[in-house]
Amino acid sequence: MAVSGAVLGIALAGVSWPLDPAALGLAALFVLGLLSLALAWNLASRQGKRDGVRLTLYVLGTAVAILLAIVVFSVSALPVQEIVALPIVPALAVTLLGGAAALAINGSRRARRAALASTAVAALTASPVLISASERERGIELVRGTADAIEVGRVDLGASATGLQLSPRGTRFVVQQAGRGDAASLLARSVRHVVGAAGGTLRVIPAIQVAFLDDDHVIVLQAADSASELRLERADSAVLLWSARLPELFGPKLVAQPADGTWAVIGTDMASDSLVVATGTADSPGPRIHRYAPFDSLGAIDHLVFDGGARLILPSFQVRSRPSFPLALAMMSGFPSVEVWSVTADGARRVGEMDGYPQCGQPEAGQAACLVRDRSRARVWLIDASGAASPVQLTVRDAITGVPGAGARLTLSNGADRVTHIDLATRRVTDIRLPPDLGTVYEASAAGNRLAVLRFELATAQLVFLRTE
Repeated sequence: MAVSGAVLGIALAGVSWPLDPAALGLAALFVLGLLSLALAWNLASRQGKRDGVRLTLYVLGTAVAILLAIVVFSVSALPVQEIVALPIVPALAVTLLGGAAALAINGSRRARRAALASTAVAALTASPVLISASERERGIELVRGTADAIEVGRVDLGASATGLQLSPRGTRFVVQQAGRGDAASLLARSVRHVVGAAGGTLRVIPAIQVAFLDDDHVIVLQAADSASELRLERADSAVLLWSARLPELFGPKLVAQPADGTWAVIGTDMASDSLVVATGTADSPGPRIHRYAPFDSLGAIDHLVFDGGARLILPSFQVRSRPSFPLALAMMSGFPSVEVWSVTADGARRVGEMDGYPQCGQPEAGQAACLVRDRSRARVWLIDASGAASPVQLTVRDAITGVPGAGARLTLSNGADRVTHIDLATRRVTDIRLPPDLGTVYEASAAGNRLAVLRFELATAQLVFLRTE
């Protein structure tokens, strides 16, 4: 069981042998399994000892019966492709092989025949799991490289900060600092945002959200009475270029697409329970309003805006009401199924599925990148305007944080000595080595040849700017 579990683990986890620590652990399990096999075979064949075989068969037989009953019950509740992805299926295959080994040790002709039959059933059980895993590993190929980061400046932020963003060329940053301000500002949903540059002055903006439209301008979403107001301001001062009043929305979310100078605000109109998307450009304050039929967004994770707001792509949890006890057992240690929906004026339709929890950036040039986490790893997926989700041939096991950038770009951090920047538009992934004196890195964001990392020291946030070479 240890040998087969290690083999299935390596096949299903997509480990990058031999550098991945998980691969080393599975290899150690494989070796221990071989040693156990050799010891058991020696005791049975040379010394004639078969103590405990009957008890082992009773225990494993009971386990197989329970696992098989759960899998059979799941067939009536789940599609076959989802059943194959459940962790209980490889567990059934491994347990069947354990029973086959115990039967082989028994020594009788009937037991050996039963062992062959149990092995064949285990192989049939594991085959669709392995085939499904190999299909998931196919995808976009990337060219991998390395770079060194050289520090060029630091900014002391005082209180803790989060939500690090860099401007398109990496010359400025914005972070959030929650918990500041009086009760009125908190009721207005405003959060303290800090905008600045390395070696420059810091500017504080109380707002719901702030995003860069280019290196010199920010788009600011603020509460205004019972509605919201959108403002285009200079990044280095409070100079207002234009403002636009938006409909009253629940949970408004601001997204910006610097490549084409467009913005969008997504929220729910509580009066009509409709999904509203207000879009516009940096040149015009007049928003264009798109309204969509109510969508069951209880499980909606991200709203990706395509075609100027005429189409939304929504990764959304598949919600099942009151899962039965066997089904809950089958799904243990797993992640909910995440469906991908395309929402247009004609309605919503399901267009794909991802096997994990996605964190996506906004699209650029018709595609967006998502960091998708499942039970044991993080993988990268690419979503296009049709909603088609394609896996990338890249598995990241030590990514503690991930910051999706505009378009098909992601910046991942292992929290210590390395940042990984992924640019799917150019099919490149770069492992960036950090200076050894940075300590723990909580967030990282890259743009061009600039990198910014967020670290804390004695409850004080500090932003470190670096240049990559």
